[in-house]
Amino acid sequence: MSVGLAIVENAYEETADIVGVAREEWHDKEEILLKKAKAMMPSLPVAQIDILIVEEMGKIYSGTGMDPNIIGRWRMDDIPEPEVPDVKRIVVLDLAHQSFGNAQGIGLADFTTRKLFDKIDLHATYTNALTSTNLRRAMIPFIYPTEKEAIEAAVKSLGPDVNLESLKVVQIPNTLHLKRVLVSKPVLEEMDRAGKDYKVVRTCTLDFDQRKELVNRLLVHNGRC
Repeated sequence: MSVGLAIVENAYEETADIVGVAREEWHDKEEILLKKAKAMMPSLPVAQIDILIVEEMGKIYSGTGMDPNIIGRWRMDDIPEPEVPDVKRIVVLDLAHQSFGNAQGIGLADFTTRKLFDKIDLHATYTNALTSTNLRRAMIPFIYPTEKEAIEAAVKSLGPDVNLESLKVVQIPNTLHLKRVLVSKPVLEEMDRAGKDYKVVRTCTLDFDQRKELVNRLLVHNGRC
C-alpha cells in the first residue's frame, strides 16, 4: 500500500498536523484536511472595510500575489465574489523582490504606485494570467506617483461626502502575515463590540515622509513583520 504525508499549516506558517494518507483514500482525506486548513487560515479583523492598504504583494505570499481568500476578491469569470470580507477599495503599494516582476494578482487591487508598476515584468505577468485563464487578475489598477497620492485617491473615490473620522481602514504587510495589522479607530471599536481578542502594541497616525511614503509600516524585511 502506498502512503503519502499530508502537512497542514496554521495561520502562522507553522505545522499544525502531519497525516499519513493511503493512495486509495487520498481524495476523501484531502477534502477533510482542506476544510481543517481553511478553518485555521488568517483573516482580516473585520468583515466590512472601506480601505485596505497592502504594503506588499507577490508570489512569495500567494500564487495570486494577494490571497483572494483574505481580501475577498476572486475576479474570475462566472464565479460570484464572496460576500465577506467586503472591501470597498484596495491599495497595494509595492511588489516583493522575490516575485521577480511577476505581478499576477495586481488586478485584484483598485489603486497602486508607480514604484510597483515599474517593477512589473509584463511578459511574466501576462504569461501567468494566460496560463491561469483569469485575465482580469493581471489588469492594471489606477497608478499614482506616490503612496500618499494612491491612498488619498482611494479615499476620494468613496465619494465627496465621505467622513474621514468614520472610515474603516486596515493596513497589512501582505496577505500571508496578519499577526500584526494597523487599523483605524472605527475598526478597533467594531472589534471591541465583537469581543475580538487582540493587543494594542502602539498607536500612530497615517503619516508620510518627504518622499510621500508611509512612515508607519509593518513590513520590515523578507516579507516578515
